[in-house]
Parts: sequence; structure tokens; C-alpha cells
Amino acid sequence: MKSMTLEHAVHFTPATVTFCEARLHGWIAEPANTWSSLGYIVIGIWLFVRRGAGVRLPLGTVALAEIGIGIGSLALHGTGTFVGEVLDLAGMFMLSACIFGLSVGRLLRLGERGMVTLWACALIVPFGILWLVHGSGIVSFATILVTGFVAEIALYRRDHTPGFQRFLQMLALLIGAFVVWTLDVTHVVCDPDNHVLGGHAIWHLMCAWSIERLYTFYQESLR
Repeated sequence: MKSMTLEHAVHFTPATVTFCEARLHGWIAEPANTWSSLGYIVIGIWLFVRRGAGVRLPLGTVALAEIGIGIGSLALHGTGTFVGEVLDLAGMFMLSACIFGLSVGRLLRLGERGMVTLWACALIVPFGILWLVHGSGIVSFATILVTGFVAEIALYRRDHTPGFQRFLQMLALLIGAFVVWTLDVTHVVCDPDNHVLGGHAIWHLMCAWSIERLYTFYQESLR
């Protein structure tokens, strides 16, 4: 009985979201969604190697979140397991916590310690909610992310943040990616047998690019 429970925990992915791409029974469950996840990792490494992400802590957290999302997405789409889903959410929570901590912290004129505290809370609390309410991950991520975006817009209205056009570019990419994501998960535009470049794969690539725009925004505004 214990072995059956363990197998269920490892191999069963709850149907919180059903992507268009059909899952295969080989080594890679969703090929298109898997290879496109590498976009996050490639850009994240590039931010460290060529864009100085290791020089300042806030910039480093954005680049690490980019890489974390890529690793989690690889785990989710490559294995099709519940463990992969948790890792995928972990990367997403890293990014939303970073945006929340930086935007709300700067809006409230908190010091670095205060921003780190906000970041830690925005990272830990969603995991606690996920433990209590299964399937709450996307809602928690979206709530924290949108709160961070609203705070950043309020900060611009108050202080005219430098480089804000980069932030708007990030939002435009993210909104466009969300439209593609919606068409994919609702199967409005869907070819389940396309294992090269489907809607969710395009979502990955656009989101990876949007995080690069976010990084550039912070690089200009946090001087």
C-alpha cells in the first residue's frame, strides 16, 4: 500500500491546467514545452555572463528567478509529475517575490533589509497556502505579481522612475504571452500533436524575453 501511495505522489500531476500539447510516454513528456523552457535558462545565464547580474543583489535575484523558472518548467514539462509542478511553481514564486519585494519596498521607502523581508514573505507564504490549498499556486503567483506591478506603477507616478519604458515593454510582452497561453490552455488554437512549437512553447519564449526586459528596467532604475 505504501508503494502505491509513493507512486501516486510522484507520477500523478493534478489537472489544474491542461496544456494543448499531448503528453508522450517517452523520456520527454511534452517535447515542445520542454525545449522552449531552455529559453529561460539561456537568458538567465546570459544576464550573469554579459549583463552583470552578479554585481548587485536585486539584479542577481531577477536572473536567478529566470533560471529557476526554466529549471522548474523543464521539470514539469519534461517529467509530467507532481514534483515537476512544485518545482515549476517555485521558480514562478521566486520571480513574483522579487518583483513584490523591490516594488513595494521602494514604494514604502524601506531599506534593503525591509525589501529582503518582503521578498522572503512573498516567497514563503504562497508555499504555505499551496500546502493547505492544493491547486492555489497560480492564483497566489498572479496575486503577488499583480500587486508588485501596481506598486511599480504607483512608484513611477510618484518618482518618475528612470527607464520605465522597459517596464512597459515587459508588460506588453507578458500580456501578449498571456493571450497565447489562454488560447493554448482553452484549446481554442491547438494542435496536440505539434511537438515542435505550440502555443505554450511560444508563451515560454515570450515570458523569458519579458523577464530580460524587467532586468533591464531594474538595471536602469536602481542606480
